[in-house]
Amino acid sequence: MEELYPSLEDGHPERKGCGVMAAHYGHADLKDKPYFYTPLPSAFHKTIPASHAVYQTDKISGEIAGTIVARSPIHVASGLIVSWADLSRHGDIDSEIRTALVAAHFRVNNQRTIPASSLKGMFRSTVEAISYSCPEFKITHKTTTRNPHDDIVAEHLRCQIDATKGLSKNQICPACRIFGGLGSGDGKGGYLGNVVFADAVQKTGAGDIFKRMPFYSPQPSYSQAPPRKRTGYKLYFHDSGKTRPLGRKFYKIGKPQPKSAGRYEPVEVCTEGSTFEFHIQFTNLTDGELGLLLMACGHSAPKTFALKLGGGKPVSLGTFQVNVTTLTRFNLQTAWDTYEIEKALIDDLAQIDEYVQAAHDEKLLYKDGWDKLTRIWRYPPQDFCPGGADQSY
Repeated sequence: MEELYPSLEDGHPERKGCGVMAAHYGHADLKDKPYFYTPLPSAFHKTIPASHAVYQTDKISGEIAGTIVARSPIHVASGLIVSWADLSRHGDIDSEIRTALVAAHFRVNNQRTIPASSLKGMFRSTVEAISYSCPEFKITHKTTTRNPHDDIVAEHLRCQIDATKGLSKNQICPACRIFGGLGSGDGKGGYLGNVVFADAVQKTGAGDIFKRMPFYSPQPSYSQAPPRKRTGYKLYFHDSGKTRPLGRKFYKIGKPQPKSAGRYEPVEVCTEGSTFEFHIQFTNLTDGELGLLLMACGHSAPKTFALKLGGGKPVSLGTFQVNVTTLTRFNLQTAWDTYEIEKALIDDLAQIDEYVQAAHDEKLLYKDGWDKLTRIWRYPPQDFCPGGADQSY
C-alpha cells in the first residue's frame, strides 16, 4: 500500500528539483508559469439592473441545457479526506492506485457531481473577462516593522448596490447584472442576479485516483514572504511601481502529469471523457446579456475552445467543453393562458447567433478579452504543464 505522502530523503532527485525551483522563485518568467492574464478594459459598462418583481416583456427568461464533456480528469473537492475502503464502496472507482487516504470528489446521492457553485463561479469569471465588467483594482502600499519590504495589496473591487436607494438609482456591470452584485460597505443590500445553476451530475465515465503535486498558497500581497521567496512584480504587474495589474488570472490548458515519484496528494477524479448534464435558468436578461452567457459556454468560439474548473487547474486538471443542446424561452404572451408550462416555452436554439450579435450591438463584448481567452484556452493542448520536473510553480 502506498503512503499518502511518501517521505523525501536527502539526495532524492525530487528534493533536488524543488531546490532548483526555489533558487529561482520570484524571478521566473511568466511564460514558465501555468497561468496567464486577460487584459482589463479601460472603462466599465454599467446600467440599471432588472427588477425581480415581474417578468419584463422587453427582456428574456428561459433555460439553457446541454452536456459538459471532460477533456482532462476533473476534481472538485468535497472537503472530505476518506479512506480507500470507504471510497471503494461506491463501486465506481477504476484505479490501480490503492492509497491509504484520498481527497474525495464532491457527490450528490453518491454520484460524482460538479456543484452549481463551481459552475457559476467559472462562468462568471469567463463573462467578466469577455465583457466590460468589474473588477477595478485598488492598489495599497504599506510598510511594517515586521516586514520592511514594500507590501503591495491589490484589492478586487466589484460593483455594489446601495440599499438606501431604489433599484433605478443603482448601476452595475454586465457580470453583476447576470450573476449578482454585492451590497454596500455596511453589509446591507445586494443584488440577487438573474441566473440559477443546477448541479451537474456525472452521467458517463468512471472515477480514478490522480497523484497530484502538492500545492502552495499564492502570495496574497506579492512581497510579504522572505526576500529569497519574494515574487517578482513581472508576474503580477506591468510596472515596477506595482500600480498596473496585468489583468485577470486564468490557468492554462495542458496535458496533466501525475506525480511519478516523491510527495503527492491522491485525489479522486472523474476520468477524461466523462459527461455531465447541466442546466442554467435565466430571467430578465437582455438579448446581449444572454449572448454573453452563451459565448461563455463556447458559442461562436473556435471549436478548440475549452474551459477550466475545480481543483488542480495549475496541473491542467478540470479542462472541459460545453455542448449546448437546448435553449428555451418563456413566452410571456401565452404564459397566463395555460396551466401547462410546456405550452409557454419556445425553442430558441436557432436564434443563438442573434443573441451573440446582440452582445456586440449592445456594446457588452470586450473583444480583447475574448480574443485572448479563446486563443489560449484551446483543446487539445500542445504542451505538458509548464514548470520543472517537480511542477513547482
